[in-house]
Parts: sequence; structure tokens; C-alpha cells
Amino acid sequence: MFLPPGIGTAQYEPRRGSYKTWLLILAKYKALDYRRRLRPENRSDKMLAETELTAGTDTEQIVLDRETQEEFLALIDRLEDKDRIIFYRRYYYYESVEEIAAAVGLTAKAVENRLYRARKKLKEQMKKVRTEGIS
Repeated sequence: MFLPPGIGTAQYEPRRGSYKTWLLILAKYKALDYRRRLRPENRSDKMLAETELTAGTDTEQIVLDRETQEEFLALIDRLEDKDRIIFYRRYYYYESVEEIAAAVGLTAKAVENRLYRARKKLKEQMKKVRTEGIS
């Protein structure tokens, strides 16, 4: 692990623990910071902002991507409560299946089945939306 700028071995205090422990704590907090950055505060705004960066200057594509993302988020919000919670925890908060299962009181296999059915349902609904429009 490389130490980030501004954090050097001069900040290490031997009386508080071993050097190995100090490095592990630094790594832990670095990983937590990275994970926090992955969690969107406002899911649609972050997704829309990323679209603008990846699409470049093609305004039509940006608008189409925004509409698609908004349609997809609307479809996710139409899932049953438990399925929606599981879906968000897995794909937006990057929690493991085991963590989700423990939190919602299901087995890991049941969570995997619900995720599979939710993905399948969303895929079918997206096809329908593209042909008929959202209702």
C-alpha cells in the first residue's frame, strides 16, 4: 500500500500500537472512503452526471440516456418493497448477498432468486417500455 500524500511515517505513534496495525487501519479507512464514494447520495443525479461525462458533446445521446435512466429508475421503484430493497442494497450499495440475507431475514439462496426474478422482470418491462412507453 502506498501512503497518501500528507500521511507519512512521521504520523505513526509507536505507543498507540504496532506499525502493522497502523498500516491496516490506514488501509481500512482508505477502503471505507472509496466505498463511500461509490454510494450515490442521490442515485439519479449521480447517474445523470456520469452520462454527461461519458457521452461527450452529443446532446441527443445525453437526453436519450437520461430518459432511459429515468425510465429504469421508475421501473425499479415499481418493484415490490422487499425486492426493491434487495435490488438497491445489491446493485447500488454493493452489499454482498450474505449481508442482504442477514438484514432482510432470508437465506442467501432466496436473495439470489429474488435478484434473478427482479432482473428478469426489469428486462421484460424495459422491452415493453421501449415498444409502448412507460405507463
